[in-house]
Amino acid sequence: MKRLKLLFCMMVLAFALTACSKGGKDITVDVAKLAEELQAQTVTSDTLSATAPEMLPSIYFVEADQVANGAAYMSSGSTSCEVAVIECKEAKQAEEVTKSFQTRVANQSDLFASYDPEEVTKLDAAIIKTSGKYAVLCVCDDTKKAEEILKNYGF
Repeated sequence: MKRLKLLFCMMVLAFALTACSKGGKDITVDVAKLAEELQAQTVTSDTLSATAPEMLPSIYFVEADQVANGAAYMSSGSTSCEVAVIECKEAKQAEEVTKSFQTRVANQSDLFASYDPEEVTKLDAAIIKTSGKYAVLCVCDDTKKAEEILKNYGF
């Protein structure tokens, strides 16, 4: 009887952990719309410029064959603000893109620390998220608003 209870508890726990997992989300995102919304509503200290989607693999050091679609906005160089939304061909690739985003933020932080330490604060608060086959990087002035927008999109 104790074993049966233990087995039942383990099954309930396994179900609860599976239900809470974010990796299995099946969302559909208009990457251009999300990137534009993030940069327009969360960046106030700079005017970001759209980046050609074919440049994303070289900017973020991701494999070009992993990227199905993408949109990004980059700073003029005077701030650390940037927004990137990448749709991968498979969900597991989005995790790899996330690692590339983390590397990008670390490199940018090292760069800005040498000439504009105030920008490092934004990089320390960088938002990097994945949901399904999508990965997002947002370095902005209003992280609360960015989190709200991302939540509305399923992140």
